[in-house]
Amino acid sequence: MTELDDVKPRDESEDAVPPLKDVGIYRDMYQDHRAHLPLVADSYTDSIVEDRPKIIDYMKSVVPTFDVLEDAVDMIGKREWIRSAPSLVSDGAWFWRVDSIYYLETYQLHIPDAFLAHVRAQKYTSTTDGNISDELFNVAFSAYL
Repeated sequence: MTELDDVKPRDESEDAVPPLKDVGIYRDMYQDHRAHLPLVADSYTDSIVEDRPKIIDYMKSVVPTFDVLEDAVDMIGKREWIRSAPSLVSDGAWFWRVDSIYYLETYQLHIPDAFLAHVRAQKYTSTTDGNISDELFNVAFSAYL
């Protein structure tokens, strides 16, 4: 028996960043039309989220993690310009784009129940306790650049 026989293999899952979940990101936002994302036209809902303004305030309070200096026209109304629209924002568990906030605030679009529960559990206050400098985080995040 050697010293190496006593060494446990490193469980990479211990250091792994949980997969990021997206909210308010639509296929229409990308030129390559990423098939795994919903179309904005399919995302309208009749469900009323009573605390939607607090959810939106939470999303606005999180500092963008990756800034993109590019404006985009509102893809639904076609009249308003959204500054830094494709900039990515994350609270360490969920991520969204700057224009996601605009769309979820302006239009009656679906917000995932899991995201609502996440924000409510944090009492509408972002802690950004995820390790956004982790390489696995960056790999997950870069899929939406």
